[in-house]
Amino acid sequence: MQRKYKIRYSEWLLITLGWIIVFYLYFIFSWWGTKSFLQEGWLIEYLNSANIHYEIIIQAVIFGFLFNVINVVASKSELSKKSFGMIILVKTIFYSIAITFSQLFVFLVFYI
Repeated sequence: MQRKYKIRYSEWLLITLGWIIVFYLYFIFSWWGTKSFLQEGWLIEYLNSANIHYEIIIQAVIFGFLFNVINVVASKSELSKKSFGMIILVKTIFYSIAITFSQLFVFLVFYI
């Protein structure tokens, strides 16, 4: 494999791994923050089950992949020649669509 592709694949892998870590950190902090307020019930059982881990990993991998695709497309298109504010606006819109899509995918897989 050429050196350029090895660097690109390792970058994609590290970014996706970073998103998995971010999603897990969000889960841990939100779980610690709400644990004392929640009573025993279906939400506590769900958060203590293995399904939550599968959902976190699947959503983080999908979002990490889409995040990488958005970055590559944005850097190789005409968007990179636009103003910095326009780049931020367009990428923010695409990132919002990507996070919505990844959450919708997890919902469709686990709840339908």
